[in-house]
Amino acid sequence: MHSAELAPAHPDGLLIEVSALTFPPVFFRSEVAALAMDGWVRNEFGLPDRGLRAVFDGGTGAYRFHWGDDQAPFADES
Repeated sequence: MHSAELAPAHPDGLLIEVSALTFPPVFFRSEVAALAMDGWVRNEFGLPDRGLRAVFDGGTGAYRFHWGDDQAPFADES
């Protein structure tokens, strides 16, 4: 989501190591981890909000994830 801003600022690459992600395993969702990383990256590097959100859907009792303008943020773009 932020590669356009990060790549020029770090032309040799950027390694971010997550030392802990604490959660009850039964509730783990990779989408939540992605939203947490987005928040950290935006805060750490002063990047803009791209509209990533989790919204509770009362009708289904589940969360729906919105990825801003990107419909497939984790798709491989080779």
